[in-house]
Amino acid sequence: MERPAFREHCVALMDFYRQQGVVQPEGELLSATELFPNVVLARMTYRMRGGAGVLVASWEHYYILRRTDRWRVSLTIADDEMAAWKAKGVIP
Repeated sequence: MERPAFREHCVALMDFYRQQGVVQPEGELLSATELFPNVVLARMTYRMRGGAGVLVASWEHYYILRRTDRWRVSLTIADDEMAAWKAKGVIP
């Protein structure tokens, strides 16, 4: 994804999070595993917190990254995030 498209995606995502009451998104790298030279599987956990630190939603997210001239995301697996928002009734 090129920078302008990635930025647009991130702006839309942050707008969605704000609409859900998120004021403090937190991400933590749980693991990074080299699958092949210049290919890594990164496992993250995200916690979306509202006012007073109340947990709004949390999930794990996986990324496949590839290094060419720099590290780039080749694939994201967001199924757990979709399940978290669906469980809250935010998405169908």
